[in-house]
Amino acid sequence: MDMVFTPLPFGSLRDEASLFVRTARLMKRAGMPMFHPSRIVGGLKGILEDPNDTRHVFTLFESMIGPIEVRHVGYFLESPEGRALFAKQPPVVQALTDRERLRKMPEGSLGRAYLAFVESEGISADGLVEASREGRITEHVTSPELAFLREYMRDTHDLWHTLTGYRGDIVGELSLLAFGFAQMGNLGVGFLVVTGLLMSGLAGRPGAKGLVDPRVYQNRDVVIGGFLRGLRARWVPTTDWLALLERPLAEVRRELAVGEAPAYEPVRA
Repeated sequence: MDMVFTPLPFGSLRDEASLFVRTARLMKRAGMPMFHPSRIVGGLKGILEDPNDTRHVFTLFESMIGPIEVRHVGYFLESPEGRALFAKQPPVVQALTDRERLRKMPEGSLGRAYLAFVESEGISADGLVEASREGRITEHVTSPELAFLREYMRDTHDLWHTLTGYRGDIVGELSLLAFGFAQMGNLGVGFLVVTGLLMSGLAGRPGAKGLVDPRVYQNRDVVIGGFLRGLRARWVPTTDWLALLERPLAEVRRELAVGEAPAYEPVRA
């Protein structure tokens, strides 16, 4: 039965419970518990001090995985699409850092749109790799499947930006996080989205930057819209992104039921 609060279908109660228990045990044995309380405050404090420092984002998210993401991790690991990706081991970073190849892709393609995004933001796929290594609290995950999933989600982050049309500013990042929370259910992600909106709404003041910039709250409809888009979309985590790079972006958006990107004024930290 399809549920309105997740893009994934639910199986029987017995099947869901069995999947959850299997995945939770695997994650705990591999060094990825659902919660890591001692690191939550440090991750959040670092984000509030410098929203542009991605290291603290990874720390917070790995500290607050939560039960919803456990279920979705299990679905990824046991789905035919997830198993195919693990067997294939697509070289995401290698492909996304080959800018000359991306530049030769068709105008309007996902690959060309991705290149335009990273060049306009001054970022790169290997930059995310370094930030995640510095911010991780589970440095050595012993399960190859879990390690692959974590790295695949990290390495394709900016493809999610390209797909959804959210920029790399604060509103864009919060909107993409809201989209991602609807898709994967990481409690740290959801907590950061709500915290960002509350802080900008309650503590925001003219001229302030970061999460206390009142313009963030003024764009709350964009952020909330990200969550709703994530619920309506197909389940994105098992997407074979490299197979889509030369496809028209508009076509990929239709296929994944993401829709057109919303118009908003970027808010920089």
